[in-house]
Amino acid sequence: MMSALQRFDVYAQLGFEPRRDLVNGTAPGNSWHTGDDSLRGSGKPYFVANGYGPKYLSSKYGYQVIQPLVTKQSQDADYTLSTISLSRQTKKNAPTYVLSGAAAFEVVEGVLMIQIGDYPVATLYTGDVAFVPVGVAFTYYSEVAFTKVLYVSSGSDGVDSQLIRGGKRWKFATFPKY
Repeated sequence: MMSALQRFDVYAQLGFEPRRDLVNGTAPGNSWHTGDDSLRGSGKPYFVANGYGPKYLSSKYGYQVIQPLVTKQSQDADYTLSTISLSRQTKKNAPTYVLSGAAAFEVVEGVLMIQIGDYPVATLYTGDVAFVPVGVAFTYYSEVAFTKVLYVSSGSDGVDSQLIRGGKRWKFATFPKY
């Protein structure tokens, strides 16, 4: 039977054992997926595997997990870049921000509600982007169970930096169940 399958380019490997370390951060060899990655110093390149960088949990306005990718402290640039994962929230408990630098949100997964200035609330879906100019008030929240955004802001006092300062170190890429 096995030799008959070879004409379909199927070859038996009876002693094959699949890797079992795909989720625990212990990949062998030269892999950079070997545990938590740190952000490097100024001017040095680095890699951050999805979910392996530093993480912070903010629970002030519903759960938000902030994963910084670029911080003002680690680069020669005047901006920050993070992913923010949000739990379900309401507009009532969402804060209003007015930043000294511009900011932008791109929805990676889920649905983000955002109100910028006097405009009505906009619903952003996966792939949608919102730009917030300097000094314009805005509020954001999510009415679905999980939303993840890519967030970038100029300066070092953006939403991500504020949430990190008000949060705590976190070991997980998602927020707690309750």
